[in-house]
Amino acid sequence: MGVLLEKFPIIAPDGEEYRITFYEEIATVWTATLYKERKWKLFGMFRFKKIYEVCFEDYNPTDDKRVDFAACAKYVWREYKKEVNARIKSEQLRLDAVKHFEEWDGKL
Repeated sequence: MGVLLEKFPIIAPDGEEYRITFYEEIATVWTATLYKERKWKLFGMFRFKKIYEVCFEDYNPTDDKRVDFAACAKYVWREYKKEVNARIKSEQLRLDAVKHFEEWDGKL
């Protein structure tokens, strides 16, 4: 219990670098946290911002004997990107609605 695994850098297909940590809550539950490096470094040290967190309870990619943490890390990154893309799409829809309203001539 309390095992901490950490990997940096994790390089995404678009070249972005992330850090991931895995923390064992209990024997079958892991928490994965994804971090993004901040733009600045204080005294030359890396500083990270937590951007996404997943608790693995039911989802455990395994090869019958052990948890595949690499597969878990890929899953966490994919879920993070899905969420980011959904937020971008939602914001674009909102901006389109605002633009449509502003261009509306006001006639009922």
